[in-house]
Parts: sequence; C-alpha cells; structure tokens
Amino acid sequence: MLSPIQIEEAFIKFIICFQDKHREIKYKKSLSQMIANEKKSIIIDFKDLYSYDENLANLVLTYPYDYLPHLDYASFLILKNMYPNYATYIQRMHVRFRNLPLMTLIKHLGVKHIGRLIMVQGSIVRIAAVHPSITISAHCCATCGEIIYQKQSGRFIKPPFTCPSCKAQYFNLLLKESDFVNSQMITIQQFSHPKSIQLNVELRDDIVDIASIGNEVYIIGCLKMIKRHERRFVHRVFDLFIEANNIEIIKTRSIM
Repeated sequence: MLSPIQIEEAFIKFIICFQDKHREIKYKKSLSQMIANEKKSIIIDFKDLYSYDENLANLVLTYPYDYLPHLDYASFLILKNMYPNYATYIQRMHVRFRNLPLMTLIKHLGVKHIGRLIMVQGSIVRIAAVHPSITISAHCCATCGEIIYQKQSGRFIKPPFTCPSCKAQYFNLLLKESDFVNSQMITIQQFSHPKSIQLNVELRDDIVDIASIGNEVYIIGCLKMIKRHERRFVHRVFDLFIEANNIEIIKTRSIM
C-alpha cells in the first residue's frame, strides 16, 4: 500500500509525464480538451497507467475506494495549477477509467470481486430518475451547536460518532450546508441462455443521464453489496450492485 501523498505524487507524475506514440503529453492535452468541452472528468486509458506504473495500477484495481479519491484530488491539483479559474468553476474533478485489462461477465460476479474495480458489459433495460445524493454531510450537535462535516459514501448517511467539542452523540442534519451531486440508478442486462441476468448500477455526478434504454454499454466501477430486508429481519443473502466510475456507450439501440 502507498500513503496518500505517495499515491498523489505518483499519479501527478503520470499525468504530466506520460507520452503517447507521437511523444505528446497525452493527459495534459486531455485536460485542455476537458475545459474546451466544459467537462469535469478526465478519461484515463487503464492500459496507459499500467504501462507507466504497474504497481499503482494494480493497487487501484484492488483498492479502488482507498485510491480513487486521491487520484481525483491529484488531478484537481494539476488543473488548479494550470487552469485556476476553471478549477474554481467546477470545484471538483473526477478520474474515470476505460479499457480495464479484464472483462468480467455479470453471471460470474461473486464474493472475490467485491470491493474491486471491475469492468462489465450489458444492455440498459431500466433507468431511474435523477436524484440528489449527499457527498459531504453537515451535522449540528444537538447539545453544543458544533457543526461537523463528514464525507459520505455508500447508500446510507452515517452521522459522526461523537461531537469533538462536547462528546455528545445526537446530531441534526443540515441540508443547506451539505454538499450534493446528482445520482441515478440504472439496470443492465447480460443476455445468456436460458435466462438473462441483471445488475443494478449507480451513476453519479457528470455521468448521469447520458445513456438510454437499449444502449449497450461498458461499465467500470466498484462492486458492492446491499442488504436485503425481509420484514423486520436482514436477509443473510446480499444483492450486488456497481458504483460506477465510468460508463461508455458501445451501441445505441432504442427499445420501443
């Protein structure tokens, strides 16, 4: 494992040094194109990262939740240094991958893939409405009024454990002071004989609402588990879903 500073330094070096076959600094150029297209994500070909820094690439595949936030932060630092006005405008930036070294069939997903960065292929069969999803929650201590900000991930809001000022454990969620991004659930389907297999995918921020039902897509993301509830009990069998890092449309087909 690398420390946060080592992760960020290694990725900054990759962005500012990696050369394509024409000896151009590929991803510094991608940053300029990102601004021209008013985007806030940089798309990285995973094969490029693997060829430049095999150790970092393998760690990203194995520990995406530990590494991806630091890659986002490192890329934002570069953007802030090169284009400070645009960095101020978008406030956050994402590193999104394409071309992972291995495609995994949905029907083969299991325990060994949980928590890892994976790539699957399927056709979109269901798209939900876009909803706001909280990324940084603001909590007001009910005892002393201290406001605590906490990063959120997963499907449920986790309040602070205790107030750092008075050690109380009761908080009120402050929605106006919290930070949100758009979130959308889609369902993809792998067609196989004798039945089709479906998988839910969560899209967030600038990759919501870019695909349609019937589109065939690649999904890159982290495989997670979600509890099944049966009345008052939690089922011992869990459902799988992907928290997407990227979605790439392969074919555009409409379902009437």
